[in-house]
Amino acid sequence: MTQPQAPRWLDAIESDPRVREIADAAKRGGSASVRGVAGSSTIVLAAALRRLAAQPLLLVVAHLDEAEEAIDEGDFPDADASE
Repeated sequence: MTQPQAPRWLDAIESDPRVREIADAAKRGGSASVRGVAGSSTIVLAAALRRLAAQPLLLVVAHLDEAEEAIDEGDFPDADASE
């Protein structure tokens, strides 16, 4: 499945060495925990990581409404918000 073209501003986030390091770890089968991001930055980071790793991403949030918001804002077409 081809991914839609990312917005140009997302290029800057995807090219950040720290973001690339996390995506590379995911490609190798590793995991990462990212802390300190707030608001929509969590969703933007998740979208960038999913595109870079080109594989499924597990995003854990505290409440179901946050999961639904992440799906809507992050444009994750095959996502599932589960309790």
